Amino acid sequence: GPKAPVYSTDFRPARHAVELEQVRFTGSPKFDDNGDPFLVYPPDQILYTGPPSGQIDLEWEELIKKRYFLIDDDEAREAWGPNYQQYYRYPDQGDKKGGYVAGVDVLHTLHCVNVIRLALQKTYYTAHEGDGATRFEQYHINHCLDIVRQSVQCSSDLTLIPTRWWESLGNYGRQFIDSDQVHTCRSFSKIREWV
Repeated sequence: GPKAPVYSTDFRPARHAVELEQVRFTGSPKFDDNGDPFLVYPPDQILYTGPPSGQIDLEWEELIKKRYFLIDDDEAREAWGPNYQQYYRYPDQGDKKGGYVAGVDVLHTLHCVNVIRLALQKTYYTAHEGDGATRFEQYHINHCLDIVRQSVQCSSDLTLIPTRWWESLGNYGRQFIDSDQVHTCRSFSKIREWV
């Protein structure tokens, strides 16, 4: 695809992976004659939402796995400035060189979306993985909500989203968004492949 604009805050070694692509978003709700919502997805689409399932959990694991990697001192200095040594550096181990532990923000933000997804299905995941949210877990959820908010504001997608009229909604019908529109996106698959 065509090369996308890169920014000074983009990790330099990853910049070659930044390409643009047109992506039609999916997941816009539809409504039946009773006003009940339902979703329609292309048959080959990977699902990341829905009733909790092992398959959805596996898809999330695949999406965000290996999101951290090591960078050297020069890369750390370029990314974080002269005070880069304040960040965690994984120590050298014998012949194996250590480095600063880092990850690209898109994968951190996706991790946060997953944390929120798990929190919304707390009853299911509590039954399968132990007791309820600790103070740290609640902090983590709040952190993730704010990271997602900031990421959305940072990207500030200007794609126009229309509405459709649904007679079956409410007493007299009402409009509801149709978010299944084409957006111009950085190619996530190219970035994921680079990481």
